Amino acid sequence: MQKVRIAIALVLLTCSALGLRLWGIGAMLPERVEPDTQIVQQAAIFRGDAPPDGRTLGAYPHLLGRILSILPARTTSARLDVDHLEEHLAVASSELLRGRKLSAWLSVLAIPGTYFLARRWLSPAAALLCAFLISASMLAFVFAQQARPHAAFTSFSLLATVAALRARERGDALSWTLYGAALCLALCCLHTGAFLLPMGLMAAWLGPRHATRRWWHALAATAVALGIALATCYPFLFAPVESEVTKLGQSVSGRFPHVVLFDRFDGGGFLKLWHAMGSYDPWLRWLALFGAVAVLYGAIAWWRNAEQRAAALVMLSFALPYGLVIGIYTGSFERFLLPLFPALAVLCVAGTQLAAHGLARAARTPIVAPCALGALLLLLIVPFFVVVKLARLRAMPNTLAAAAAWLASKHPQGDATLLVHGGLTLPMATIRSSVEARGVLDAVFPPYWNAYVARQVLDENFKAGWQTRPLGKRELDGLSDRSGPAELQRVRNVVLSRRADYLVIRAVSNAPETAILLSALADDAALVARFPDPEGGQSAWGLDLWQPDFWFSAWRAQASGPALEIHRLGTRQRFKSLEPDRAGAGDEPASDEARDVSDD
Repeated sequence: MQKVRIAIALVLLTCSALGLRLWGIGAMLPERVEPDTQIVQQAAIFRGDAPPDGRTLGAYPHLLGRILSILPARTTSARLDVDHLEEHLAVASSELLRGRKLSAWLSVLAIPGTYFLARRWLSPAAALLCAFLISASMLAFVFAQQARPHAAFTSFSLLATVAALRARERGDALSWTLYGAALCLALCCLHTGAFLLPMGLMAAWLGPRHATRRWWHALAATAVALGIALATCYPFLFAPVESEVTKLGQSVSGRFPHVVLFDRFDGGGFLKLWHAMGSYDPWLRWLALFGAVAVLYGAIAWWRNAEQRAAALVMLSFALPYGLVIGIYTGSFERFLLPLFPALAVLCVAGTQLAAHGLARAARTPIVAPCALGALLLLLIVPFFVVVKLARLRAMPNTLAAAAAWLASKHPQGDATLLVHGGLTLPMATIRSSVEARGVLDAVFPPYWNAYVARQVLDENFKAGWQTRPLGKRELDGLSDRSGPAELQRVRNVVLSRRADYLVIRAVSNAPETAILLSALADDAALVARFPDPEGGQSAWGLDLWQPDFWFSAWRAQASGPALEIHRLGTRQRFKSLEPDRAGAGDEPASDEARDVSDD
């Protein structure tokens, strides 16, 4: 009966995690897209919808790109204008949305996988708590909603670990076949699957002595998995190198666009990843540290258990070298931590359980141990509900879409000029000429929606509408809190010379540097809308794709997307009666007379 209850709980936990990850998975598409979405671009190349590109095809192994390429691309024959904007937004989002959904579906395999991993050392209830810990992880949730291979690789590497543990325990051909299949999936998903290769040999070394063919099985499973992966998902390794030549001893071969510099292996990654974990999952960071201390304190007891010791060595044959490499490398990113999260979850719960058993023996009260696990469950409810809140925010209209809707309500025909600050992209048709379109497509990393609009312009499937003018770092160079009147006047002249109707900027609460820009425009800009727009004059807190202290930012966020402000440009005296809109609606200025945009 207990097995049935545990199975039901595990299924419900997995399904709820999947539902959360699919809820709002299209957030900020197509105007604000996560970087490194080459699996989506690979799918377009494999379908023949895009020309081959060496850097795109070599960015990641081809498994996920091949899966995405099975489905045909969504298209539309409607002209890109105000009446058909929503249709084009859906088409532009469709490819990335498929990539995100594939990532979300594959990511939840890590939840039952963590349970089966933890069962080597923990009770069913404690192992279920480990699985719940993964579902409450903010970092795991964020990358599960991105069209990138890291969440899927976490699941595949975990499946390979569990399969290796099974092969070590049983030593039969079926177990080694399952290990080979899981290893092949991990290798075909991400090149860091190479760290899994020693695991099969470790499992064979620690396997049962009666399984005399275990070494042959381990070598065959590893070799076949590696051969299939190289032949099907790494063809770029055998193609001529087209990228720039790098000096020997300073970086790896240019076959991967992700160049790894040897001189950056200086140990800086440990501190960087420590801060990254504190940004996304601060509770996990401290629980893992506590668990490590508790496990080391009780190491002698569990080390004497041959089965638990062997299982730990098999798991560490991947986790230890992988963790050391990403810790030594200064260029490591937060997503590199994901494959270690199942092991960290086991460490957290095992440490808590060991400490609880020690307290129970000291107090001579066995009730302490289950109470400790219950307290840990209550502690995890808080981060889980923050994940739920983030999923809800992402299911709501984001700030960029809300700002675009507000502008469209004021100018249905798009007859206004926008000055957009800080590289923001609004979901509007904002490119007006073929020259401008070619400039967008020639950029190294053009905003996704702008690139889509540029292609529509070049295909003459476009009706001119909104006109946007960027206000970037070059125009604001030298502006700081120490800027004098002359520098502020220069910036004011730059802004007013663009002859724009509106200035769209990040809110001061999310980008303090914009306060300096507004001080330069004190007599020329009137705030007309904020997104989000809290009541009572509170600060507006949005949640962008990346920002410091991500978990706490999600806790206080009022909307997904960067917090924005829209300012009407002109002489402030003309707009004295204009108040910021509430909930994205407001009145136009009382007068539309010609505005003073002179440089004074």
